[in-house]
Amino acid sequence: AEYMGFYDRVIGVELCKESVANATENAKLNGVNNAKFHCGKAEIILPPLIRMLSGDRITAVLDPPRSGVHINVIRAIRDCETISRLVYLSCNANAAMKNFVDLCKPPSKACSGTSFIIKKLQAVDMFPFTKQYELILLFERLSKFT
Repeated sequence: AEYMGFYDRVIGVELCKESVANATENAKLNGVNNAKFHCGKAEIILPPLIRMLSGDRITAVLDPPRSGVHINVIRAIRDCETISRLVYLSCNANAAMKNFVDLCKPPSKACSGTSFIIKKLQAVDMFPFTKQYELILLFERLSKFT
């Protein structure tokens, strides 16, 4: 049976080619036929992909490395006004803080597009007895609140 889920289309970008192969195989095994995965650096692959997106309800999910997301990814997301929600998973909130600021600051020459606002935030302790934790943030376009 085909499973479409909540979204019409799922696009994944991952640097590790084995992870892309695993994601593709998992989608196939689970009957998910609306997912396509791309291998490469998000800052190179994602901006042109985002420009091709259309629709009135796009939710982006970012799960970057400990260092955070490249500024070109943040710019592409801000410039794509059809992305109304963004889920950001962070394993290093201090390193990702610049990303959070860039997503939420007013439009400028460095970052155009409508700002986001943090709607929800949840810390998750996935590594008991350590100082490490995951942080999950839900951002929504500021225009939804004005």
